[in-house]
Amino acid sequence: MYQHLRRVFAPWLCHRRLPLLLALLAILLTLPALGVGWQMDDYLQRLMMLKLPQVGAGPEEIFTVLNGDPQVIHRYMDLGLLPWWTVPRYRISFLRVFSIFTLWVDYELWPDSPVLMHLQSLLWFGALIAVATLLYRRIMGPTYVAGFAALLYAV
Repeated sequence: MYQHLRRVFAPWLCHRRLPLLLALLAILLTLPALGVGWQMDDYLQRLMMLKLPQVGAGPEEIFTVLNGDPQVIHRYMDLGLLPWWTVPRYRISFLRVFSIFTLWVDYELWPDSPVLMHLQSLLWFGALIAVATLLYRRIMGPTYVAGFAALLYAV
């Protein structure tokens, strides 16, 4: 049975255009995201990217979870979100230069279109799948195992 499956699927998983095919498959599977509009943290990110004064933070702080403000830290400790022994000036800030850049592109080109923003993300996702497939092939060789690993990653 295993040999039969291997004979049937190995040519597809070793095909030289597999990176492109898997990228297209991943984009196709995630296309429903185009219709969901803004969700959850998109609203806060939108306020920050539009530099609205209510937020008190700009685009450069969009991935800062905790900014080291002791009042905020104590409030989170009171809510049970942080343990009582948390350092008062605790700071968590992720360096996501590329993510900030793509958000900046979104808000420069189409600030009021979540569909185009999501489409750009899907295209980047497809590029990631293609690069991951190439990486698997580089590490494991152009084998069906590398192709299967890439398929699992894409799906």
